[in-house]
Amino acid sequence: MKTTRTLFLLSALLLMAATSMGRTDIPLVKDVPKGNENDERARMPMVAPEAYMESGSLFIEFNSATPTIVSINGRNTNENYYYEQFESTGRVSINLRKHDIKDGDYKLGVTFGGLWWIGFFVIDSDSRPVASAFYVEIDSILYKLSTEEKTAEYVRFNRFFYERRYNVPSTINYENGTYSVTKIAANAFNNSPYFSIITIPNEVKSIGEKAFADCPHLTDVNLSQSITTIERETFYGCSELTSIVIPDGVKVIKDMAFATCKKLASVHLPESLTTIGEEVFFRCTNLKTVNIPGSLTSYGNYIFYGCALSSVSFSENLTTIGEYLFQGCSGLTSIDIPQNVTTIGEGAFLGCSGLISINIPQSVTSIGHYAFQECSDLTSIIIPDNVLKLGYGVFQGCTHLESVELPNGLDSIKAHLFYNCSNLKHVNIPESVTIIEGAAFFNCSSLESIHIPESVEFLGESVFRGCSKITSITIPNGIKRIYYLVFAKCENLTSVIIPESVERIQSSSFAGCNNLASVTCYAKTPPGLNRDAFSYYGTLHVLPGCKQQYLNSDMNWKLFNIVEDADTEIEWPSDNEASENIAYDLLGQPVDDSYKGIVVRNGKKTFIR
Repeated sequence: MKTTRTLFLLSALLLMAATSMGRTDIPLVKDVPKGNENDERARMPMVAPEAYMESGSLFIEFNSATPTIVSINGRNTNENYYYEQFESTGRVSINLRKHDIKDGDYKLGVTFGGLWWIGFFVIDSDSRPVASAFYVEIDSILYKLSTEEKTAEYVRFNRFFYERRYNVPSTINYENGTYSVTKIAANAFNNSPYFSIITIPNEVKSIGEKAFADCPHLTDVNLSQSITTIERETFYGCSELTSIVIPDGVKVIKDMAFATCKKLASVHLPESLTTIGEEVFFRCTNLKTVNIPGSLTSYGNYIFYGCALSSVSFSENLTTIGEYLFQGCSGLTSIDIPQNVTTIGEGAFLGCSGLISINIPQSVTSIGHYAFQECSDLTSIIIPDNVLKLGYGVFQGCTHLESVELPNGLDSIKAHLFYNCSNLKHVNIPESVTIIEGAAFFNCSSLESIHIPESVEFLGESVFRGCSKITSITIPNGIKRIYYLVFAKCENLTSVIIPESVERIQSSSFAGCNNLASVTCYAKTPPGLNRDAFSYYGTLHVLPGCKQQYLNSDMNWKLFNIVEDADTEIEWPSDNEASENIAYDLLGQPVDDSYKGIVVRNGKKTFIR
């Protein structure tokens, strides 16, 4: 009796389990792979194959005399979980557990007779169809419905459904139930060529990645006021889209959301926006005006790369100009940075070749690497004294730049700062600078003179290479090594003063300085002199009693005409004897205004140009 009762209970449990794992249909719709839109077979009327799930297995029933391919992929990831070709048959059975197909969203593909069919299904953690979420096709649109929440996700737009003006429905009805459309799935309208204007109702709270990507005739979009995020590549490649208003409330725009929208002419960014990703408006070559809200705290790179921006309005609350924000925006001619900005990011205005003027406020403390590189029309700029960080190559390639005022608190001049600024005539190096890095003034061919402060302790390679108009240089006492090519091709350089601190002069330091007639070296012990450090050997002025040491050195000093007249004990005229404003050369002799080089006037060293 007990055994009979046990068998009865077991049978009941098995029946309950079988009932809970009953059949769930998977609607299949005709699909056309990209590039086959004109295939006539795609327009042939045919009864769809039947697909359903039951007891942990997937079944497909169809009527075909040709081989059939069945594939199962991740719906969003496109990762392949199952692929097999079957010969002529009418039914396929796939054990999902056996193929390790667990909980998640999946896409089922069935191909036979030259036609393509596609469907979607959901598996829960028990490898069963989820009863509260399933797919249906209504009015040629595939939806994912949630019976618990009474919501619908707009999954897929039928490519053969034509409507120039299209309104995404706010609700749908299915089996006497009403579902609110709250989501548009990833790729829902991707590559749909058959509409121009689309309106998304406010019930829609999220739009998936690439939802409208590559829609070639889309000109206008009215976005839902409920969305807070615009996902990656949502409108990528919509080449006819002319304008877009981002709703108030949107906080995030992800990478490439509007990239290559070539006719996009205007865009409004809301004050709610905090994060904007990489290349969001990349190569929107017709985009001319934009506003930058003050709420932005996170920037991607290349946001407006290659845009035709002619004007930009900044919120007064803005604190950062993002990295590479306006790279390649050659139409920008002037920029007024708002008073609260503290940071101009790396490459922010790189390649803005039409930029003539830029106003940098006192609030700015940091200017990133290459911030104004290749702003070739920029003629002058004032860097406020509060700027303590000035990055590499900030003005590299600014070929029309004539004058720059550097901040007084700057401690270093970074590499390539004025590289190839061929029209730069005047720049002050603040007394606070201790390091001038490599190629900082490379090919500044219009620079007639340069004062290197006594605070400078390091000159990098090629610092003044190609500064062909400079006539005299005094190297500050504290420099221990004159590096490779530092003054190479300074063709008009006639005199150089080398301090006692210098221990070595490297190869080609003065290569191409063929007019260097006078070198004064105050080092009692001859500095190490690499081969070919000088390409011209004029007169070398050394301290009294040091000539023989230079002649006896195994370096190339003996190639100079050495004279012992670099006397540090110069008897300057007394205050009573010296006339005001009279200039004296470094030998203590008065000179007139025709003298070019370093002089002492009123007890201070200066230059006569």
